[in-house]
Amino acid sequence: MLIGPAPSVDKAVKTIESAPDIDAAILDINLDGVMAYAVADLLLSQNIPFVFSSGYETDVLRARYPQIRNCQKPCAFPKLEEALARSIAERK
Repeated sequence: MLIGPAPSVDKAVKTIESAPDIDAAILDINLDGVMAYAVADLLLSQNIPFVFSSGYETDVLRARYPQIRNCQKPCAFPKLEEALARSIAERK
């Protein structure tokens, strides 16, 4: 089942908290002008595999989330799909 997109941090958090079985997520670190650290932290705390798809430099994200892959925008879908599949495999 596809859930989202969630255009803001608040909506993303509510979606994660209300969805019982999220398999994985793709997260932009900037949601409607707000840094989505709360979303990333919630995904990590619930052991939900995810990747960033962000225009932010990988080094900026790696400082806070060294274990999370960033598919820097613009990102080809096969690269994003591969990164997400790897994240899912690593969480099992």
